[in-house]
Amino acid sequence: FQIRNVRCRLGGLKDLPDDDICDALRFVHSEYQYLPTFFIWPPPDCRMNELNYWHYFYAARALILRQVYALAPQMTFDQCLKALASSDWNYAIVISKILF
Repeated sequence: FQIRNVRCRLGGLKDLPDDDICDALRFVHSEYQYLPTFFIWPPPDCRMNELNYWHYFYAARALILRQVYALAPQMTFDQCLKALASSDWNYAIVISKILF
């Protein structure tokens, strides 16, 4: 169920293996407190389904960021993050800007 919820947010990366998606969910769960520029924590009074959505949303973003970072060795992590943010986290748009 969690994998499907993340996969539906991946756009052009829907074919990533389930293991990658599980790794991204674990990453979000364990690292969100260390990367405040990447994660925006939901309000403390949010409902459980909102918290679940938050995990799926950021797991998808972590996977997209990892793919962009892997394809753009000339860019720093922050540059990849900014490129994605300026493209509304659209993988296809960012890759076309980087590669072409």
